[in-house]
Amino acid sequence: MGARLSASTTSRGDLGGWWCAGATHALFCRDTFQAWYCRGTPDARTGGFAAVVAALRSEIDALRPARVVTIGASMGGYAAVRAALALGADELLAFSHMLILGLRRGPS
Repeated sequence: MGARLSASTTSRGDLGGWWCAGATHALFCRDTFQAWYCRGTPDARTGGFAAVVAALRSEIDALRPARVVTIGASMGGYAAVRAALALGADELLAFSHMLILGLRRGPS
């Protein structure tokens, strides 16, 4: 199915957890292809990571949050770094991510 997005909202002003204190919206992204988010989304079966960024940008534009934070671990950490750079995120938190700076192709 590719990268799937799901949204969570609350009116309490806190989704819970130290990583999103005060947040009212969260987007969760999961790559069901296990392809490092490089095979697009179910709605855009082509476009690679650019399609994932476009889907995230669309949701961010609709929500108009005060700040954007990307968070991920392992393969999701890799996606969090790429998304933070592409979206101009305010903060980034990546755990155990695979990242080789200057590499012009995706991980194998």
